[in-house]
Amino acid sequence: MKNTHYLLLASILLLNACKKDTATFDYSKIKIKQSVTQHNSVYDTIRYTYTGEDVQTVTNYSNDPTFFYTFNYTKNGSKYDYSTFYGTTPTHQGFYNINAQGLFDTSSITNIITTNINNRDRYYYNSDGYNVRAISNYNTYENDVKKYYNSEGDYSYWIYDFSNFITPSNSYRDSVVFEYYTDENHVAFEYALQDRFGKRNKHLVKKRSSYNSVTGTLKSTYEYEYVLDSKGLVKNRIWRIYNQPGNVLTDTRITDYQYYE
Repeated sequence: MKNTHYLLLASILLLNACKKDTATFDYSKIKIKQSVTQHNSVYDTIRYTYTGEDVQTVTNYSNDPTFFYTFNYTKNGSKYDYSTFYGTTPTHQGFYNINAQGLFDTSSITNIITTNINNRDRYYYNSDGYNVRAISNYNTYENDVKKYYNSEGDYSYWIYDFSNFITPSNSYRDSVVFEYYTDENHVAFEYALQDRFGKRNKHLVKKRSSYNSVTGTLKSTYEYEYVLDSKGLVKNRIWRIYNQPGNVLTDTRITDYQYYE
């Protein structure tokens, strides 16, 4: 009986030690390095390079291997200067302004070739730094997304308004409902400077369902599966899109991730 007691005590101490190691792991030192997405037999590779607070991403598509799409985000005082290149040809330029919370609040991107504004964005946050509204205006249409959170710090649902300025009858409103895994979302891995757009969801998204807000009809579902490494980082994500009703699979994307650690 005494030996059993000692074994039980040792097991508890070991378990607590493992929990302590996990809890004290510094995820802030980890950044996304590369993602490779397989989609319709095409592989999209995005590579991330960090220089101080500056970020550069380079995207290459397997069906167009000789050209690279380069996106530069260069810190400049209270904003980031933004530029894109197709190969060596500049295509867009603009800026993202930073608010007092250290988050992006406005942006404006210009198409260099046409000299026209491509899009203007506005972002709103609550006092905790969560993005509660994002408006993207592309001149002929606009996306306006209002975001609501649960007590865990995850999206509960969105109200998504699409406005078509050319054909107003094509405008619509959707509500998007989210479900989650219990696994935590430790590191931003989806796009450059993700944390500048507000706090991340605490947990990994399992499913998002889009409904027509007027009729309540389910329109589509996105379902996600993940493979995590020993630190809980996302190594692989499978994203499946289903049209509803009927649960018809229309698209599957598989992405592998690497990190700077």
